[in-house]
Amino acid sequence: MCICIVGLFNFASQINSMPYSVRQLKNMLSVLKNYNKLIFGVLVTFIALFTPKVGFSNQNEEMTKDYSNYLELPKTEVQSEASFFSSVFNQVQPNTNEDLLTIVLILLVLVLVAVSVILIYTRSIVNSTIRSKSSDGVDAHETSAFSKWWTKVSKNTNPIFVISTLSVVLFLFFCLDLYDRAQDLGTQVAYAPEQPIKFNHKLHAGQYGIQCQYCHTGAEKGKSANLPSLGTCMNCHNYINKGPQYGNTEIAKIYEYLDYDPTKPINERYGNNAKPVEWIRIHNLPDHVYFNHQQHVVAGKLDCANCHGAVNQMERLQQSSTLEMGWCINCHREKQVDTENPYYQGTFEFVKEHDKYTVASLGGLECSKCHY
Repeated sequence: MCICIVGLFNFASQINSMPYSVRQLKNMLSVLKNYNKLIFGVLVTFIALFTPKVGFSNQNEEMTKDYSNYLELPKTEVQSEASFFSSVFNQVQPNTNEDLLTIVLILLVLVLVAVSVILIYTRSIVNSTIRSKSSDGVDAHETSAFSKWWTKVSKNTNPIFVISTLSVVLFLFFCLDLYDRAQDLGTQVAYAPEQPIKFNHKLHAGQYGIQCQYCHTGAEKGKSANLPSLGTCMNCHNYINKGPQYGNTEIAKIYEYLDYDPTKPINERYGNNAKPVEWIRIHNLPDHVYFNHQQHVVAGKLDCANCHGAVNQMERLQQSSTLEMGWCINCHREKQVDTENPYYQGTFEFVKEHDKYTVASLGGLECSKCHY
């Protein structure tokens, strides 16, 4: 692209030395005017398409919401690394297409601006050539102040320098965008893959008010919040075989995975060909990070929504927090512990002397707390 633009600049610079007649030059000028108008219209269209997309992604909207009063869905069971990364790269994230469209629009606008500059530069050369070959001059609007200014600038501007400058600006823009994207590498905010069974958290946790720990029993008992078995689902779906949103389609998948036939007699309903559900993991921490749900839910008395967002408002579960190290550290610096909690009074006797302690003041920023 840069080579083509440089070639066009060189062609424009050599027009005055080519054997074109005045009539041919005027025809060329007319064509250049039309191309300028066309490119201006296309630029306006692209800018109109691009402007609404700046700063209005679903991800930003999710990050600005207040999730402090909501319940959450705790972290799912551990998957193998191969299964997890396969699911990450095979699923389409909600804002991927929007980001790609934005980049394409920016590049198209930059190319059109470069072409427009070339056409204006060429018009100024053609005008100058016409004036030198004919005493008739050109139209009044071609001898406007802007046209004179641009002719003067184009004569004193090296096209190689212009193209190099534009290339450097474009390269810097690319580097800044790459750096911005690298900051969020692996965070997967707004990652919401389609699961094998469409479980609507908004319906179950929101409308029906089912508590998180009814399904994810490990959140109060150990490191992992764990996934419920399909047997937990059958506590209700033994009797409910049709839902308000998907009808019996998704419930039938539960029956299929369990090899369960509700039409048979009670003692013959379960077959011998049950198979596990291959859920796609959403919330994932690096292997060198230790996180214990029980410590945060029982001792820290955190709501699930502090980390997982408004799960009871999500039809399809998605990651709402970055889960980055800095995000965790900020919470440890700001979160005040409950000094009446027997755990803290038994482990840190000095908490009885004061009412306010943060997690950081009790060693919550020590590396070995999470990395060992």
